[in-house]
Parts: sequence; C-alpha cells; structure tokens
Amino acid sequence: MTHFVIDIPNEAIKGAFHKWDDAAKHLDKANMVFVIKRQEDLIPLLHPKKLTSKRIVNMYNNITRKTVKRMADTDTAVVRLWKAMQTIEVEGEKPVKTPQVPPLDGMTPLGIQPLTEKDVAFLESTDREETRGRKAKWSDNTKITAIVAENPRRKDTHGYKSMQIIMESQDKTITYGAYIQAGGRRQDLSWDLDKGHVVVG
Repeated sequence: MTHFVIDIPNEAIKGAFHKWDDAAKHLDKANMVFVIKRQEDLIPLLHPKKLTSKRIVNMYNNITRKTVKRMADTDTAVVRLWKAMQTIEVEGEKPVKTPQVPPLDGMTPLGIQPLTEKDVAFLESTDREETRGRKAKWSDNTKITAIVAENPRRKDTHGYKSMQIIMESQDKTITYGAYIQAGGRRQDLSWDLDKGHVVVG
C-alpha cells in the first residue's frame, strides 16, 4: 500500500512511498505534515478546518497541472484529490508481502499511525492561535532576511514562492508589509523562521 506525505501549509503532496519508514522521514505533525495511506485518512484533517476546500483544489491543481478554481463540495474535492494522488510516482522498493495474523483487541495494524485525539486538538489550537495572532505577530516595518544561499523549498509550491520573494529582494532583505503585498504568506514565513532559513527583526 502506498503512503502519501501531505504538507497542508504548502498545499502539496511531498511524495509517495511504498514503505512507511521512508514516508515517516518526512512526518512533521508540528508543521502539519502528515502521512496517509487511505482516502478516509483525509477526513480527520478536515475537522479543524486546516485542510480546506481551497487547499484541496490547489493540491489537485499541483498534481494534475490543471487550473480548477473550485469543486462542487468538500466530499467531491476529497475524492478527486485522492484519485489524482494515485498518479504520483511511488518511490522506493515495493515491500514483499508476508503472512499476516489477525490483530489482537486494541492492537493497531502494523505501519499505520492514525491521527489521535491529541493531534486533532493540536490542529484546533493552532487554528485558534493563528486567528488571534495574525495581525499582531509582526508589524509592516519588521525586516525579514534570508540566511540561506539558495531557496530550500520545493519548487512549484506556495512555500517556494513565498521564500523566493525574500531571496530576490535587495540583500535578501524585505519588510513584512512588502513581503505580504508581494504575495508572501504568513504561515510560510513562520515555517521558514522555525527551520532557520530566515531571521526576523
């Protein structure tokens, strides 16, 4: 079974892998990067309103190279995204099937790590924090400076575009207000700051 790495803030499927261990290397729940293996695994991500219909459409367009603007409803969007994900080239060697025994009561099937109540609670809390702090975190005059030689983000993603705005500025420095006006996204800046790609202040 294929394991997909879904990066919610960057609206991208970062890869598809035969083995859980290969996919798990990209797992980063704190930054809303999850590993899923079934269409149903997308549903818990919808609950805290992080994986919105708009983000699903953007992921779908990134995979198919189409320019769909919207879909009929969230259920349709999930189905179409999952179908598109099946076209992604799977990386790594396909594991050899081994005989399986029925799981014991309360036992999680091997290789599956479903979202827990703690994960959902974390997503809900970050949603509230983002709403409360959107306007107060940085002022328009706050300076942002890139401290990497090259854009470390994956091309053709929102994160890459946001980082490129900083990289192409004079001396790799730009004010927060100019960054937002040029199309940069607050969540991408937070991610790059956490990863040490930029400094702020």
